[in-house]
Amino acid sequence: MDSNKFILRRTLILNEKLIVDEYLSIPYVKPSVKELRFDLSKKLKLPKKKYFAHYPGAIRSQEPCLTSTFNSNIFDTPPYNISEDCLQLNIWVPKETTGAVIVQFYGDSYEKLSTFYDYFNGSVLAAYSKSIVVNVNFRLSCLELANSKKSTNKGNISFQDQQLALKWIKKYIHQFGGDKSKMS
Repeated sequence: MDSNKFILRRTLILNEKLIVDEYLSIPYVKPSVKELRFDLSKKLKLPKKKYFAHYPGAIRSQEPCLTSTFNSNIFDTPPYNISEDCLQLNIWVPKETTGAVIVQFYGDSYEKLSTFYDYFNGSVLAAYSKSIVVNVNFRLSCLELANSKKSTNKGNISFQDQQLALKWIKKYIHQFGGDKSKMS
């Protein structure tokens, strides 16, 4: 399947009245990996028309971003699989929606965490608030502040990642039933 043409959807049934469509790991910029890891993010050009495919259980959240290895809580250790290619977002759309959009940014002092963790799953919030919930992965820790002589980055790139995510959401949220004028 060509990921440039399809965004996979899974339907979650919390109960007979609370039904949410879940879209995981949607890239909002070109992957900032290898020689681009310390550069400003580049816009991602999407095809004019995206097709939403429904495949139960065929999608999963992206791997957590490369972050700080320091962790004072032994019960909150990151999984072994991490990735530099983490500039992606997750979207939960309730069956009954007001069109309002809640955007979540996580970060724990801009050092660690990821939308990969279950406690950032927005399905319940979407179902009960009747709002579309979007959570965003962005670069943290060493990838957030570092740069190189060849880098276009001269500051904190996590803020630029977040700005590009908000621009992507504003541009495409209508395809998920959202109203860009109701974003918070």
